[in-house]
Amino acid sequence: MTSPASTLRAAVGAVVALLLLLGGARLVVGHYVVSRNDERVHRATAAAAANDDLLLSLTEAQTGLRGYQLTGDPSLLDSYRRGLAGYATARSAVREAADRDPLRALVAAEIDEADAWVATSAPLGDAVGIADVSVVRRGEQQFDRLRSANARAATGFDADLTAARAHARSVDLIGDLGTALLAVLAAGLVLGLGRRVHRATGPFEEIRTVLARIRAGDRSARARPAGPPSAREAVEALNELAEDHQRLHSSESGRAEARQRAHDLGATVRASLDPEAILDEAVAGLGAVLEADHVYLRLADGTDRLWSRPGLDAPPIESLRADEPMIGAALTTVFSIDAESTGALVLARSRPWSDDDRVLLDAVAADTGRGLHVAQVYDHQRELAERFQDLDRQKTDFISTVSHELRTPLTSILGYLEILLSGDQGELTDPQERSLRVVERNAERLRELVGDLLTLSRIGSGNLEMTATRVEVTSLLDGVREVFGPVAAGAGVTLETDRGDGLAVVGDDRQLERVLHNVVGNAVKFTPAGGSVRVRVRGDEARVSFEVADTGMGIPAADQDRLFQPFQRASNAVASAVQGTGLGLAIARSIVERHGGEVTLRSAVGQGTTVTIALPRALGATTGSDTAVDPREAAIRAAKARALSRASAR
Repeated sequence: MTSPASTLRAAVGAVVALLLLLGGARLVVGHYVVSRNDERVHRATAAAAANDDLLLSLTEAQTGLRGYQLTGDPSLLDSYRRGLAGYATARSAVREAADRDPLRALVAAEIDEADAWVATSAPLGDAVGIADVSVVRRGEQQFDRLRSANARAATGFDADLTAARAHARSVDLIGDLGTALLAVLAAGLVLGLGRRVHRATGPFEEIRTVLARIRAGDRSARARPAGPPSAREAVEALNELAEDHQRLHSSESGRAEARQRAHDLGATVRASLDPEAILDEAVAGLGAVLEADHVYLRLADGTDRLWSRPGLDAPPIESLRADEPMIGAALTTVFSIDAESTGALVLARSRPWSDDDRVLLDAVAADTGRGLHVAQVYDHQRELAERFQDLDRQKTDFISTVSHELRTPLTSILGYLEILLSGDQGELTDPQERSLRVVERNAERLRELVGDLLTLSRIGSGNLEMTATRVEVTSLLDGVREVFGPVAAGAGVTLETDRGDGLAVVGDDRQLERVLHNVVGNAVKFTPAGGSVRVRVRGDEARVSFEVADTGMGIPAADQDRLFQPFQRASNAVASAVQGTGLGLAIARSIVERHGGEVTLRSAVGQGTTVTIALPRALGATTGSDTAVDPREAAIRAAKARALSRASAR
């Protein structure tokens, strides 16, 4: 079958060849005709000019002859002779130009009259003197006849020239008509070819337009069958391809939507921590996503769920529990956790299932198994957390009870020890006094331990009482020097403290005193004789920092992170048998954090330890104010100040 493209190429070639042929023929014929016509016009023009020259030459000869006859002046014969010479030339040209009748007869008659005048005038030209009047008259009469003959010949030549020019105009008109006809023919051929091209290429232009629309996302674009059979076949093929593409896209879009819905369903199932909600969501979601008629889920422990599409009668769940098959095409999968079967899912509908349906079901089933496993783990962890919370409450209650029960006898013991040591019950021997001093020290240690336990218990239960006031730093440091100055001196340790003039913090003075005493007491206790403990204080716009640095044994790096937990002690302190409860730093950090501050520690074994306590700074006057300030507000101000400080540092 000839293609539209080859047909168009052949048609265009034929039109171009025809136009070239007609144009060439027009040029050749036109050139030939114009050349012939121009030659004829030129010949007629030359003949008329030669005829005029003949008359002029003889007129010149006559004029010279008449002058000579009238005057006898011989010089006038020169004109006569020139005229005769010119006549001879013009005579030949006129005779040659008269190449057809009736010009030939007119020219012959003219030449006869001219020759007759020349013959008549020759004797007169040779005579000397004035000629006879009769002779002159005969010459004039002959010349008049010559003029008449010349006029007739001129009329003939003019008629011939007019005819030549008329013929030229006719030829030009015919040429113009031929050119116009050729142009009309070319236009007709072009229009016809254009219509044929449009009929042949129009469908392909529409095909290109439809393809562009399809590429742009318009999957409903279709082309209208038109044009030659080959074009119609191409359009029909394109439309079929577009239909297939639309069906494929719709199918892929449906699969993508189903995958997304299955993914969302799996995420919902995994996010839930309620086993009952997981089962309900799984069966209902699978029924909607996979367009099932019925969905049955059964766990290994016998728990099951049945979902049916609205409008359908649900099969008896007893039959499903008895493993009776559902009506229709069934799709089954088993899900498990850690290679242990957890449950099974069965889906049924009238239409057959696809491989994509199988993949989606397996994915949702796996998510269901994971969701159930996470929910079970969560329930177990919740039970454990509740048990731990109950144990923690029991521990707190036990510590509180024991501490309270110990406080009363300890107070009594210390009271009686004070009476005995004062001598009110009689003088004591030295061994007795030393023994009672040992009892007193251990009772004081036990009282401190009971106090720490009570404080820790109150912190854990949120019942630690704090009074928010303005606390001058100088008073806190004075208390440190007063309590630990003698202790440090007795241990051979140098204790140095700043004064902290002009600085104040917000908080409970008793609790803040406890914090400093715990930290400084540890520093003095773990510093050997000859060492030093330095308490430095510095303040900025937002907070006041206490830095307690010692040159003691230091703390191993592995122990530093856990030292702020209750009952935790450094391993080297335990190995050195340094007494302690492991509660001091834990209590200190808890109290400082409740004040909106923070405690940090850095240490190196054999070099010493530095503990930094940062507390919110009190604003306003630096002396004598007991105005209460909420520690939470101070904590908020401190947090904002730290954030601004970090932002400015960046």
